[in-house]
Amino acid sequence: MSEHSEEAGRLAAGYRATRTAVEAYLGSHHVMTICTYGPIFPDSAPVPHAATVFYAMRRNEVEDEFGRRVIMELIFAGKADSRHGRHVAAGTEGVPVAATVSEHYDNWRDIRGVQVWGRAFRLRGVARGAALAVYTLRFPFVTQLMKESWTRRLPADIGLFSLRVERVAYTDNAIGAFGRQEATYSVAAHECGLCGDGVK
Repeated sequence: MSEHSEEAGRLAAGYRATRTAVEAYLGSHHVMTICTYGPIFPDSAPVPHAATVFYAMRRNEVEDEFGRRVIMELIFAGKADSRHGRHVAAGTEGVPVAATVSEHYDNWRDIRGVQVWGRAFRLRGVARGAALAVYTLRFPFVTQLMKESWTRRLPADIGLFSLRVERVAYTDNAIGAFGRQEATYSVAAHECGLCGDGVK
C-alpha cells in the first residue's frame, strides 16, 4: 500500500470516528442554538441572528455512483414568521446556517460540544409530513400541542425546517486542551432529506 493510500485510509477512519462521536452526542441531546443571517425588519440591513430550538436528528445512508454516503439532518420547528423562520424561508435552495449543541460546564476540562455547518430549508408537502413524523416521535408532546393549538392560542402557521449537515466539529477537552476534531457529510440539493418533494 502506498504512503498516499495509508494517509487516505487514516483520514477516512478519523472522519468515521468523529462522525460516530458527533452522532452519539447529537442523539443524546435535543436543544441547539442555530444562527441565521438576514434582515430583522423589512428593508433593514442583514445581520446575524441566533435562536434556541428543539431538534430531532435524522440520518440516512444512500448509495450511488459515488459510493455509500451519509446524509444527516437536524429537524426543527418554529413560528413561520419568526426571524430565523423568515431567514430560512427566503432561500429556495436553502440558506447557509451554523448551529451549536453544548452544555454548561464549571471546569473547562469537561467541555464537550458539537458545531454544525450546513444549509437550512423550510419543508412543505410530503417532505414536511415525513419530517413531522420524525419530530413528533422525538417530542410526543408536540402532537397534543397541535391538537390544542386553537384553545392554547398557538401560532396558526408553524414552520418545520431541516438543517442539512455539511460539516461538523466535535470538541472534547477530555482528550486534551482545545481537543477538536472535524468531519464532513455528503449532501446534494436534490436529496433534501430523502423525504419527498415540497422542500421550499
